[in-house]
Amino acid sequence: MAFGLFFLLTTVQSLSALHDFRPQLELAETHSNARLKHYPSGLTQFAGSSESFHPSGGIPMNKNGSRSHHTGFSGMVGSEHFNAHQVERGYQQTKKSVATVGDFGDQTSEITQYQSAIHYQVQRPENGASEIAAESTGENPVVQSVATAPNLSRRDLSIYDEGRKRIVVTGAFSPSHRESGVLVETIRDRKRSGRMAFLRYENGNTTVLNSIERDGNIFVPPDPTSKSFPLLSLPDDLSPCGKPFELLIEIASTISKFVQLRPGRSGVLASFVMASWFQDCFEAAPYLWVVGPLGSGKTKFLRLLWALCRRGMIAGDLRSGSVYKLVDAWDPTLIIDELDQGKSAANADLLRLLRAGSTPGAPTFRNGQPFSNYCMKVIASRQPLADAALLSRGLTIPLLPSNCDTPPLDETTLLKIEREFQRKLCLFRLQNHAAVKDFYNSLNNLNRLSPRMRQIARALISPLLGVESFTSEILQDLEGYDDEDRIDRALEPEWLVAEALMAICHKRRESESSMVVGLVANEVNQMLRDRHEDLTLSAKKVGMVFKALGLRTTRLGRSGRGLVLGPDVMRKIHEIAAQLGIDRRTLAMVMGLRINYGGARCSLCEEFGLTAGLSFSEKETFPYTDSQA
Repeated sequence: MAFGLFFLLTTVQSLSALHDFRPQLELAETHSNARLKHYPSGLTQFAGSSESFHPSGGIPMNKNGSRSHHTGFSGMVGSEHFNAHQVERGYQQTKKSVATVGDFGDQTSEITQYQSAIHYQVQRPENGASEIAAESTGENPVVQSVATAPNLSRRDLSIYDEGRKRIVVTGAFSPSHRESGVLVETIRDRKRSGRMAFLRYENGNTTVLNSIERDGNIFVPPDPTSKSFPLLSLPDDLSPCGKPFELLIEIASTISKFVQLRPGRSGVLASFVMASWFQDCFEAAPYLWVVGPLGSGKTKFLRLLWALCRRGMIAGDLRSGSVYKLVDAWDPTLIIDELDQGKSAANADLLRLLRAGSTPGAPTFRNGQPFSNYCMKVIASRQPLADAALLSRGLTIPLLPSNCDTPPLDETTLLKIEREFQRKLCLFRLQNHAAVKDFYNSLNNLNRLSPRMRQIARALISPLLGVESFTSEILQDLEGYDDEDRIDRALEPEWLVAEALMAICHKRRESESSMVVGLVANEVNQMLRDRHEDLTLSAKKVGMVFKALGLRTTRLGRSGRGLVLGPDVMRKIHEIAAQLGIDRRTLAMVMGLRINYGGARCSLCEEFGLTAGLSFSEKETFPYTDSQA
């Protein structure tokens, strides 16, 4: 009997404690549009707690890395475990230790609620202040939102709904459409050692601020002493930067001093560094592929790029989950050392993320939540990737072991370079952001480059703001890269089929008015045999490529499906060739190229700009000229 009364009394006390705790849960639900950022250290540390959550699986872990006795995402009260369903239903199953919530005392107590892939944390630190940590997904790149108040009882926590939030900004501050001409950069605070600050720039005037108030919220920089803070290259001040070409020469000279490169490559790399400070102006972010064997100096080169690029961040052995979380949180120039090129599912997922990460406005979704994966990236590996589509998103820089004695890049020298160039490049960005964006949008005379290389060229030459001599030199280097990319793309099915169509069109007899899919497949496979490739395409695969290229086949009697070679189809084939960067030089024989001869004249090739500077015979005319069409 006594035991029953004791149990009943304990239950009533527990339910009372839960009722008193409801305002904290209601407060958590007011942040229904928030999500907690998984920190790039690999663990999400809850302040005041001895536990962390592994971002890949939500497994509670102790500080030493071992798993906690809790499993899954959960709500925790005291030392007992409640799942998310129990939190939503008001803890229908009463636990004996719930009574410990009734009084916070001097100990840290917390509730972590997981609902719809959203984390909330209500924390009671030792100093009596109460906090709610979550991530804002509003206009600015916010990674952690914190609302603070004086020492309050558990019933008073709900008044946070009426207060202002302090929002920790880890990513780059995007320009506000309501404050035209205003730019904000996160810098290291020289006056407060170990602290960060905001540098506000407007009409040539700069102000260093500890916080920024906007839309009723207070934005503050991150804490660099936090374990979650990555090693970012950041300025601590501004220094005179000179004219664009002067800055380009200075960067190129610094790179050449420490890294042995092929002649002419330092200028392209310097333009890449300058472009990293304006990637928010581009429609596509160029990549840099650094390849070389052991001892070629790849790591040294990556460290140098870290010191020069905007918000440089070096990481090794990354997995796909880490990439999109790092990029979404910190807006870096991501530098990946020794990319794994295995054939595992995890590596395939990483390559897909890299393919999608060169275009802004196309977030990656995980558990229903969007993550921005857009940024310029530098990726080092021992061999080039076999993925031609991914390689086309950037420039390949080969490095080889060298007997040349270059100066060592020790920590002191590296930090000196970082301090000098971060200051100069930051001021260059602030002074020229609008001009670079306008110049980028006005560039349209790059037709001699392939579409992908045109995107790269626009990004690399825009920071030069039209300096003719340096722009021409960089474009000449990019044409060489484009030729290499064409060779890499030559084995892609779309390019193979388009090249075969062009070859058949220009060597067929006038009486031939159609071509079957099998004929194109035979032409493709003959080209592959001539190039000593062990790849083949079936007629079915060629037919699928026809659909991908927008070519509609028709039934050609007993011969199967194919194309009727009327004027419209001929024009479409030439249009496809132009879009894929296939010209008459691609089709010409080696002996013809030696004398700059391309064969029969074709008015459609002339119309679509596919002549590639070759000379043609006037006597041999492509069957469908303008007059005949």
